[in-house]
Amino acid sequence: MRLARHCIQDNASAQAEDLLREALDLDPDHVDARWILATLLLDRGDVEGAATHLVYLRSRSPEDRVIQALQLRADESRSNTTKIPTDWS
Repeated sequence: MRLARHCIQDNASAQAEDLLREALDLDPDHVDARWILATLLLDRGDVEGAATHLVYLRSRSPEDRVIQALQLRADESRSNTTKIPTDWS
């Protein structure tokens, strides 16, 4: 994760994305990798790409305020599309 964060700081987001996806291939439940990747994708404007990770994160921690804020950011970025689901039952 440190290397991915370093890549992001150095504006090497493609390399960071590769590292994060590799981490998720090894451990699909890696919450930090999903959170960082969702944020990276939102920063790029890839709301749909981030949505998969946000749905997972919300299912694991529905009351987490940081994850809720990311979801709101994603929802605000969408135009005329379906919102990311919030009903986990």
